[in-house]
Amino acid sequence: MFKKCGSKKFDIIIDDGLHSISANLNTILFAINNINVNGTILIEDIPTSKIDGYIVIDNIIKNNYPEFKTEFITYKENIGFIYKLSL
Repeated sequence: MFKKCGSKKFDIIIDDGLHSISANLNTILFAINNINVNGTILIEDIPTSKIDGYIVIDNIIKNNYPEFKTEFITYKENIGFIYKLSL
């Protein structure tokens, strides 16, 4: 990303990639430092079976980056969810 974008900041970053916790965590770590004020980070299409891992990530974010607001958004009758971080 840095090679293509440089030090550019973004209004929105959406992870629609590998759908694994480790890949999503890499996106979050990149995005935290590269999102504009009032920007949004979305990790989408996460199965509810993975909620426990994202609760751990959410607690880490809240403890280390209190300026971010986080939210779990469920969809498809609770089959999946989106993890949203807003600055």
